[in-house]
Amino acid sequence: MKSLTKKILRRFNLEIKRIDQRFRSVESTDTYFGFLAKILSDRKIDLVLDVGASTGNWASKLFNEGCSSKIISFEPLSNSYRVLKTRCSEFPNWECHNFAFGDVIGQASLNISKNNESSSISKILNTHIEAFPESQIIDEEIIEIKTIDNFLQNRPELKGNIFAKVDVQGFEKKVLTGASYSLDRISILQLEMGLEALYHDELLFCDWLKYLKDLQFHPLYIQNAFSHHETKKLLQVDCIFVNEKLRKA
Repeated sequence: MKSLTKKILRRFNLEIKRIDQRFRSVESTDTYFGFLAKILSDRKIDLVLDVGASTGNWASKLFNEGCSSKIISFEPLSNSYRVLKTRCSEFPNWECHNFAFGDVIGQASLNISKNNESSSISKILNTHIEAFPESQIIDEEIIEIKTIDNFLQNRPELKGNIFAKVDVQGFEKKVLTGASYSLDRISILQLEMGLEALYHDELLFCDWLKYLKDLQFHPLYIQNAFSHHETKKLLQVDCIFVNEKLRKA
């Protein structure tokens, strides 16, 4: 069999090579996480706030692209946090916490979906469940809530420019309300935005654009995030915004 394979390869002038992990078929910056790593480098980001970290896939991939910024991940769901905490030990510049961010300090009930990543403090709508049946609620958990303003005020050693990635399933507006005093430090902001309402009282894409424009955050990049499982209709996007006040500084 090996002899036949070699003959076929020679006939078509082909060659099998051992895969080198350093080889890429595309440039690093052509990938989503490579692009993010370049943004962090170009904008001299010192601190990444990974809000809604789940089990840490996003932060881990960013580190794998050579990110040298400190990343702090926040995940309130206990079973996801256990995985996240274990993965944090992979990188010395990675820290994690088991609470959510919102607009007030206190506690809330987290609606737990069958698919953990759809879990939210906000009430999930039938449009979401119809689009992705795994998002149906199966349990709830009481979680702790803090604000970004309060967290940063209590961590004065965390200085410099911030990249804030906020993926909290319809609760993003509350998170930003609780970061009103910290926005001047947030150089880059990434949000998950709905094109249709999937959670109760969530701000939708067009309203987000207006809201953030008033805060002088302008869109830089948009990526598909979530589509209907059957029709493939796009329902959510991840959008990266630049703080124009800091860009001009």
